[in-house]
Amino acid sequence: MQQAYDSMGWPTLQKILSYFGFSIFFSKLILECMLNPDFSILINGKPSNWIKAKCRFRQGCPLSPYLFILLFADDIIFFSEAKLKNMRTIKGIVKNYCGWTGQKVNISKSDMLFGKAVSRLKRRKIRDILEFKEMKEFNYLGTKLALKRMFKSYFQFILDKILKKLNNRGIKFISLEGRITLVKHVILSIPSYQTIVSLVPKAVLQEVEKICQNFIWDKSNVDHSLHYVCLKKLCDPVELGGRGIHSCLNKMGPLRAKLAWKYMKEEDSLLHKFLFPK
Repeated sequence: MQQAYDSMGWPTLQKILSYFGFSIFFSKLILECMLNPDFSILINGKPSNWIKAKCRFRQGCPLSPYLFILLFADDIIFFSEAKLKNMRTIKGIVKNYCGWTGQKVNISKSDMLFGKAVSRLKRRKIRDILEFKEMKEFNYLGTKLALKRMFKSYFQFILDKILKKLNNRGIKFISLEGRITLVKHVILSIPSYQTIVSLVPKAVLQEVEKICQNFIWDKSNVDHSLHYVCLKKLCDPVELGGRGIHSCLNKMGPLRAKLAWKYMKEEDSLLHKFLFPK
């Protein structure tokens, strides 16, 4: 949406507050802070004359009321069959929402992703209706979504993030125990989220473990180092002589099994509804 705060319809906000059970007094108190506020500045402990606001509030202004903590912005994905009737329905719903709230759709930040079975002619007609641009892949909440096989290059950002942490100043002065702790609790937790929500290639996880192993046994050069103990031994429990490091490859199976369990047991989930017809 474009400038959600400046273009928000305040009567709509009042109705929403009432819908969620807030009292009329509280709703009016909130709106008074935003519609026609007056300010008085303390100068040497004494309030000045009232100053009437004319340019509205801007986020970040120290005089602004602390209402921004109530706001939350997120991306929204609509799933629909590639039918012109469905596209007109979606456009009508969004148009009604904009009419109620006074907001406007940000066309430059709105995109569409089509399935492989949708013809070029139908894609063009849908683009003309919604006026959104077509894209082949996109990122949603840090996860890449694409209608093709995921390659190692798609997850290069994981390796870049790890290398960025390991290239910070002072890292080379950390002791062996500190390096093991850093790898165990920080570095190996970076790819965990992506492994849960996406099918990260095995080659990426192998590269992560290789970087960690080189970092543990070298204080200056991560490319040429002597590994005194293999990473597999370090991943053993402390009781068995290891250091309790959790291997990315060993966690891959259980984390992916979580998705399979959700698909089989939660029939009302979006994952099941989307994959079951396939």
